[in-house]
This record gives sequence, structure tokens and C-alpha cells, in this order.
Amino acid sequence: MFAGGCGVGGHVSPHAPPVGSALTSSAARITIVIPHAAARPGGNARRPAYISPATQSASVTVAPHGSTTPAAGFPQVAGLTPTSTGCSSTLAGTQCTLNLALLPGSYDVSLTIYDQPGATGNLLSSAQSVPFTVLAGQSNNLALTLGGVVASVAIVSLAAAGYVLPPNGSASVSVFGVDRDGNIILGAGAPAVALTSSDPSKVSVGSPTAAAPNAFVLTSHAASFSISLTGTATPEPTSGRTPVTCIASLSPTQMVGLGSRMYALTYNSGSLTARITTYDATGGAKANGLPTIVDNGVMSYDPANGYIYLMDYSPPFGVNAYDQSGTLHTLSPGFPATLHGWNSVYDPDNGFLYVLDGQGAIEAFDQNGNPQPLAGAFPNAHSPQTMTYDAQNHRLYFSNQDGTLTAYGGDGSQQTVGGDLATVSGVGPTAFDSANGLLYVWSGATIQAYDANENAHALPGSFPGLQGPSAIAFDPDNRLLYVADGAIDIFDEGGNAVGSFPSPTGGRVTALIFAP
Repeated sequence: MFAGGCGVGGHVSPHAPPVGSALTSSAARITIVIPHAAARPGGNARRPAYISPATQSASVTVAPHGSTTPAAGFPQVAGLTPTSTGCSSTLAGTQCTLNLALLPGSYDVSLTIYDQPGATGNLLSSAQSVPFTVLAGQSNNLALTLGGVVASVAIVSLAAAGYVLPPNGSASVSVFGVDRDGNIILGAGAPAVALTSSDPSKVSVGSPTAAAPNAFVLTSHAASFSISLTGTATPEPTSGRTPVTCIASLSPTQMVGLGSRMYALTYNSGSLTARITTYDATGGAKANGLPTIVDNGVMSYDPANGYIYLMDYSPPFGVNAYDQSGTLHTLSPGFPATLHGWNSVYDPDNGFLYVLDGQGAIEAFDQNGNPQPLAGAFPNAHSPQTMTYDAQNHRLYFSNQDGTLTAYGGDGSQQTVGGDLATVSGVGPTAFDSANGLLYVWSGATIQAYDANENAHALPGSFPGLQGPSAIAFDPDNRLLYVADGAIDIFDEGGNAVGSFPSPTGGRVTALIFAP
């Protein structure tokens, strides 16, 4: 990765009374979810953003609307750790509720998030003077958008080390704002980014699309070059912060990859075995030490513990957990030895691994193999060929063997599929994009994207050249989609082709996953 880093002001130590007994009679409420470091954007619509995984505390100031004088008892300081008042630890992160005791009326609220206790340390995100109204006798849940406080700008490329951008060739790079603790700022509250070239006659920079606002296409117009790329991140206006600009030099040998690993499961029907091949994001082979699976095996990735779960459909049955070096980890009590794994999906909301067994039933387990009781039984799920978790709608989408698409809550209850998604047929592989909140679905002869309302989302590209993909995966590190369709084809979030590399030989790719 080539990147430029610029420091900004943001280390402060305000002193204010803590959130406590003054807030026991609540008239207004702010719900904050602090994600785990491995968690991806998406989820609770009431959650302020940007919330960094490094968050430990917040400062809240409330004033009558239009006034610069804080209301009585403000500013206040709130702890945002699992042991703080009003906070609890969940599998997805830490959830905190700040109750504000206020009389009915119009107010302005300012909320600032810090990486140290007591509202000290580095500023991570902020919203300044956001108007809201407290109504008597109602639940006043404040919906805020916190702008991430940008400390540096990262310019990253998909290309492998030593990659040469040929004359009139293109490559995709991404520009991100990064907070003081090194976390990439994505989702609501992310800064607007821009990228320019010091010499467009040698390397020009294309404009990003609405579907992929961080991605820029570089095109070379010279046999060799040495230029500078200038990346700028302009924070959300509500953050009250100023733009940050960084410059990174670029030559053909300075374009490197992001380091994610893609795991491709290839099933050979002739030998009734499945093997795992590991790649970097550009198709370079990586060693993994993972074993061969007997008969159409299944794999899932759990970001909470970093394990890859491998499942056998034929003897020896069962589910085993491996780290990325291929080391087997003992689970207690472990998954049932008779479990015939046919398909699976991980749900970060509850930490469950859902497994389709050989008898067509879908069972839920925690990460140690303990069965989890479910109120529902996933009705109308017909041996789903792909099982995808949608963090935007907090539901599981199954693309079934009969070409239908069904949706479920984490308890196994069927959910109504609405919008344009309700009319799709002939559904194949699906994938959820945790960066833009779109669900990508193969249907008919192309891949279509659907928004949070399950309506078709227009894309500038058309995913050209696909015949009938067997698997789709989204890489959140470089925001590209990888499609197994003979070769492994690479597309940006707008459906534009950006690359391709050969798939593993000796079978058909039936599953793709990414692990950082």
C-alpha cells in the first residue's frame, strides 16, 4: 500500500461532570454502538456514525436552540466501554445508551467521541450544533450523523508489488480518510475524497461513481512515469473539521496490494473432494495449510475469532476450525460429529453460524459448536445454494436451488421480501457489500444491485462477460467484487470490469470468502 499521512489537531482534555444521576429521568436518548476492530460498517440506523473501534468516551453538550449557553448540567462526559454506565457488550461490539434529562423544547446538541476515558485523548468523530426537538410523552431518539475526524489520507491500490502500469493501461486505486488510531473511515460520516495527478498527461485520474465514491481509475499515457498523487479528504460539515491533504509519489513499482486473502473452495465431482486455494487480492497464490475436504465441503469465516470453519458432507463428518496458517483449533464442546455440512453463513449480529445439513434442515451454532435454539425453522428454504448476511437490513438472504430468494431473521422466521427484489427469479449466487450497503444478486443473465429498501439500484457498469457464476464475494478492504465464472473475474462496485485471473484447476469453485 502506498499512502500519505497528515497530522491534524485533535488532542484535548476537557473537564466536565460525568453522565450520572442527573440523567435518570430521560426525555431524550442517543444510542451508540462501538464496533469491534474487525467489524465492518453497516447496521443500526439510529447509530451515530462515524464510530471508531478505538472509541472509549464522549462529551455531550446541549443548549437551547440558537443559544451558545449550555443547558443546566451540560456539558457531560460519558464512558463508552463495556463496563460504563448504560453500556453492555455484544457480539458485534459495545452498545451504549445516553439518556438526556431535558424539558420539552428545541435544542442544539454537540457530541464528540474520544479514544481515551473521560473525554480525553484524540478526537475520533464529532457532530456540532445539531438541532433537535424534545416532545413531551414521546420516545425522543436522536438520530445523529457524526463526521469522522480525519488524521491522514490513505491512497491504496489493488495491484501487486512490482506491477507496471502499461501505456494506456488502467488500474483502480482507492482514497480513504483515516482516523487518529489508524481506522479507515467508511459509511455514514465518512469524508468526501478526491484524487489528482501531478501530471495528467502521464497518468490521468478518472472520477469516482456514486456506487464507489472512494475508487478512482488511473490511466497511463506514457511508457514510464514518476508522478505524485494528491489525495484529499473533506470531513462531514457536522464534524466541524477542516480538509486533510496528503501527497504520495507513484512509480510503476510502488503500486502494491492490500494484503487480504481470498479463499476459493474448488469441488471436483470426479474425485468427490474439495480443496481450498488461497490468493491475494490480485490472484497471487498463497500457502494456507488447510486440509482437503471430502465431498462438496463448505467453508465459512468468523471475523470475531478469525477462524475458518471447514465442513465435510461425507465421512468424516463434522465441522473443524482453522486459523489462517492452517492450524486446527479445538472447540469445546465442538460441533456434532454427525453434522453433514452442505452450506453455511455467519451472522455477526448474534455470532451464530448457520449450517445447512444434508437433510435440508438449517441449524444454528455458536463459534464453539453449541447448538442454539431458534423460534423459527427457516420455512421455504429449499437447499439454498448461497446464504448471505445483509448488514443493512439485519437479515439472511437465501438463494435456493429452485431459483427463488427468501429472507429470514436470525431466529429463523421468514421475512417479507419487498421492492424490486420480490419479483426476481432464477436467482443464483449473492453477496452483500458492507461498504455501500447494496445486495448483489445474480438473476437471469447479469448481476443486479439492490438497496436497503430492496429496490434495484442503477449501476454504471453491467458486469460484462459473465455466463453463470458459481460464487460471488465482496472484499471490504479494496471494495471490489470477485466472481467465480470459469475464471475469477474482478469488478468494482459499479459493475465495471477491473481485472481477472485463472480459477483453481481440477474442479468448480463453489465458495469464495475473504479474510483480512
